Amino acid sequence: MLAAPLFDHRKRFTGMIGGLILLNGDNFMSDISGIRVGDAGYLRLITRQGVVLADGRDGRVMVPVDVRQSSIARAMEGFEGTLRDESDQKMPTITAYGQMAQVPWFVAAVWPETDAFASVNRMRDAFSWTLLSVLVVLIPLAFWFFHRLLRPLRDLSIQIYQRHTGERQMPVSETGGREIRNVARVFNMVRHERDEILRSLAEREAFFRSLT
Repeated sequence: MLAAPLFDHRKRFTGMIGGLILLNGDNFMSDISGIRVGDAGYLRLITRQGVVLADGRDGRVMVPVDVRQSSIARAMEGFEGTLRDESDQKMPTITAYGQMAQVPWFVAAVWPETDAFASVNRMRDAFSWTLLSVLVVLIPLAFWFFHRLLRPLRDLSIQIYQRHTGERQMPVSETGGREIRNVARVFNMVRHERDEILRSLAEREAFFRSLT
């Protein structure tokens, strides 16, 4: 029941107007109760004295709220804004409060945290699966790429060993990346100089023996 006093132009009381609102009737109260926030969220209309006028969760009206909730207590004192709170089912919720201008009531938009962050969690899961799929593809590809990239170095090491043991007489192949080609070129140059020195020593030794 709502009532408002009436005054004349001299500010003298002349009467009052009274009205009734059926809280469970087909009016704006039921419209408020039927509004959904996300998939599982709902609205509540509460007086500053802590009486529920409309509740989209269970439809109970004219019952006191649980003032043990810090956010409810702050809203009864005039707070406006958004807070993270625990509902009476101990389910984390994101609750936004807005004070009404004409009456000492406030509106609470309650959104379960699991529903509020559902899209973020789905995006995180999708990103995780995408990242896993990319890694499954990239890791073998990276191994294959590095194996192919380092194959000239492995071939160079085999050819150098063969040159050292005498199994190979030809210079090592100068293939692969620039650094590998430089190493092969330097090795061939050093090997060529070594062979020239050995050949010169062999000729001198033969000449000395012929003299002796």
